Amino acid sequence: MAETWELPPAEWNDTARPFEDRVSMVDLIERRVRESPGAPAVRLGDGEVRTYGRLWDDSGLLARFLGRHGVGRGDFVGVLHDNSYDSVLAVVGVLRTGAAYVPLDARWPASRIAAPVRQLGIDWLVTGHGLAQRAEESGHLAGRDLRLVCTDLTEPAPDPLDAEAVGLLWDTVAEDGDLARASGFNQDPDDGISAAQIDTYVSHVRDLVLSVAEQPRVVEVGCGAGLVAGALRDRVAAYTGVDVSSVALRRAAGESGGDARFVHAPADELGRVVPPASADVVLLASVAQFFPGFAYLRSVLRDALGALAPGGAVVLADLAEPGEGAPSGHLHVPARWFDRIADQLGLPARAEIRRRSGDAWPAVLRDRYDVVLRPAPRDAVTAGTPVACTWSDVEAARDLPLPAGPGADDTAYVIFTSGSTGVPKGVSVRHRSAVNVIQWVNETYAVGPDDCLLWVTALTFDLSVYDLLGVLAAGASLRVVPPAELSDGERLLEIMLHEPVTFWDSAPAALSMVMSFADAPHEGGPVPSLRLVFLSGDWVPLALPDRVRARFPKAHVVALGGATEATIWSNHFDVGEIDPSWTSIPYGRPIQNARYHVLDGDRKPCPIGVEGDLYIAGVVVADGYTGDPRLSAEKFTADTVSGVAGERMYATGDRARWMADGNLEFRGRRDDQVKVRGYRIELGEVLAALRQVPGAVDCAVTTLEGDDGPQIVAAVAADTGRELSGGLVRRHLAGTLPSYMLPEHVLVLPSLPVGPTGKVDRERLARLAARPRGRRGT
Repeated sequence: MAETWELPPAEWNDTARPFEDRVSMVDLIERRVRESPGAPAVRLGDGEVRTYGRLWDDSGLLARFLGRHGVGRGDFVGVLHDNSYDSVLAVVGVLRTGAAYVPLDARWPASRIAAPVRQLGIDWLVTGHGLAQRAEESGHLAGRDLRLVCTDLTEPAPDPLDAEAVGLLWDTVAEDGDLARASGFNQDPDDGISAAQIDTYVSHVRDLVLSVAEQPRVVEVGCGAGLVAGALRDRVAAYTGVDVSSVALRRAAGESGGDARFVHAPADELGRVVPPASADVVLLASVAQFFPGFAYLRSVLRDALGALAPGGAVVLADLAEPGEGAPSGHLHVPARWFDRIADQLGLPARAEIRRRSGDAWPAVLRDRYDVVLRPAPRDAVTAGTPVACTWSDVEAARDLPLPAGPGADDTAYVIFTSGSTGVPKGVSVRHRSAVNVIQWVNETYAVGPDDCLLWVTALTFDLSVYDLLGVLAAGASLRVVPPAELSDGERLLEIMLHEPVTFWDSAPAALSMVMSFADAPHEGGPVPSLRLVFLSGDWVPLALPDRVRARFPKAHVVALGGATEATIWSNHFDVGEIDPSWTSIPYGRPIQNARYHVLDGDRKPCPIGVEGDLYIAGVVVADGYTGDPRLSAEKFTADTVSGVAGERMYATGDRARWMADGNLEFRGRRDDQVKVRGYRIELGEVLAALRQVPGAVDCAVTTLEGDDGPQIVAAVAADTGRELSGGLVRRHLAGTLPSYMLPEHVLVLPSLPVGPTGKVDRERLARLAARPRGRRGT
């Protein structure tokens, strides 16, 4: 395109339109509930649906429960769920309290979940039973007294333990000829625990038991091969060892001597094998760390307290604090967990923490701690709200009043994005900004009760804000896809062809994965119902719109863009016929109440055709980054270009230019630059050349750190039926790029790998490129 020196006309940003700027997203949904309570809101497959009335009732119960515990405006509530009906009711229920929801990804490790919990001071988290342990661990790592609501659990239940598999594992350990290793010591050769140090540990546990009572009746849960049983011989009135390993029990019987009793059972059957009030001490030495979760630990401790005679105690030895570097696979229990032991167990109890000291301890055991747990008089300690609440607890709030709910200027959600410093950034968005986008989408594209969106985005990807709340505001329905099917392109295609799905919304790579299975255009028979396709978050491959329309003749394809910091989407381009001269799908024009500025280094508007830094302004701009005023001030500044009083603009870090027809062209990241063998290279230029390769329907560029610095990695997904090889790709690129810009690695794949947000997983591409050449298939 020839450059001009004419500035963009003001009408290109004349987007001010009236919208309902005094209502919240909750208000929009409530209208639909009142209009059609029996209409389907969430479709679960196989004809199973949840109606608007059911969703409103369930979300109202959650709102009442949270409101009873003080949750309301100005608070943040985490939502840790896979895509499901429960995640929908969690988001709506949290919003109905007036609080903001904070989506947390079920694929994140506990340390990653802990960052938002810590930064926002989150006290409540709505989750599922299968994610409860990770949620609790994140609270401990964040230093928060986090409480959970398990929406998929009606009654309290311990975490599942595969007793047979665990028993076989410990049978193998117990068969070791060395008693120390048979008892679990030095399983890691790096531990290097000496015989003297093992004696220190065993004597320490023995003394803990005898500090409770002289000649006590002892039940040891997880007695192993009998090291502690042997140390207690002749010092106790009675001894019962309980273990999941039959081999360990046989060895323990030989170590203990005398009249000791041994029972083959897992820890969660303690209540069955030990009569109530029959023990003075219940001992759990080095066993809690192998429990499957906190719910399991709570269950065992309740049974242990029930087994105690008056004056007795539960002794937990060798507990490990959690930490960022703590080994995975073990249960790490922070000492502060016992500060709320009455809440943890729902029973009056007190815990005494005992720290270790002295040089006799090996490094691996020195920082562990022990606990003596005793029942407390009921009038001395009152158990409060359970740490992990069930849906039964929620239903108990049915007769309570609903919280006041949110206003237009209240924060609706905080979505965390990766930060350049390694600390995630929390983008805070108000209801007003989201309502503007939702109403623009639903009015512009006539989304209504006859529509059904196939929900394939993660809660942590801001497209999901529209997928859930925008769809419900339209009176439409969303089809939930179980996690196991989200990466199954063939299954997703089947749903799109045979169910009443009218709307697709994702990053381009996710739809490209599905289209790799659509090997033929639509020919005869019923026309699939898909009518609207939204693609955003990444470059849209030039071939993708036509591939979609060939298989789904009704589909209208829309390319959208923006930033999480500018409320889901703030620009759009309706994709019609693909111009052969395009190197990419145009970025498009701003939506209602959004303005785009392309500025030079002095923050002055660039002429049409001249590349500059891209800024977004208007109602769509987020509040900023929670807890980071410095970065917020740097990235969110006054809109000095349009001069609209009180409004700000966001510096996206992207490069763009205005085209003569009033559309924007996206030019890549400002920081999307690498230095290879002394040459500065824009990866966007390599990507543009890759898009011109005949037979390439999708492509991506990333880098891999090599011995001599960054290496360029190019990945191509080939058109169905086209023969494409790495050599052909390289030869084509050599005709358009200088030699120093040619990729060192070229991957030709059936489809590009997709990450949790639906975008191309560039880290995985780099790993594929790093494999030996013989295993790459290029």
